[in-house]
Amino acid sequence: MISSAAMLERPSCTILCVDDNAAALEVRAGVLAHHGFDVVALQEERDALAYLADHAVHCVVLDYLMPEIRGDKLATMIRERYPALPIVLISGAVDDPEDIGGADLFVSKSAGHRRLLEALDELSPRWASNARSAEELTDTDERVA
Repeated sequence: MISSAAMLERPSCTILCVDDNAAALEVRAGVLAHHGFDVVALQEERDALAYLADHAVHCVVLDYLMPEIRGDKLATMIRERYPALPIVLISGAVDDPEDIGGADLFVSKSAGHRRLLEALDELSPRWASNARSAEELTDTDERVA
């Protein structure tokens, strides 16, 4: 269980949330923001890869069932590019997927927002050391140019 004190002590962290369902995405982003996270909410799967190429985040939360790229496949694509980036896969349609791809954890939407917050707290020790810094983004830009 997450204590109020733990939430107050949480450093500023950016979570990238990807879900094709606009209403679900808005609610999840609101809950995470209420609990102290900076949230970037995207509805398009491919936008996530483009966003990650140019912005540092501490963790990614992906919906499992999306129209273009299923969440487990997108998690694998992200993991290939950013091996240390924590990824949580969520679903309201699947309670126990056979494969979570490159994700670290799976959370059923039916378990509620508290379980997602607990999963994020489980991964939090990795945030500080794994978020790409502005310097790394600049280095990447210079290598590509």
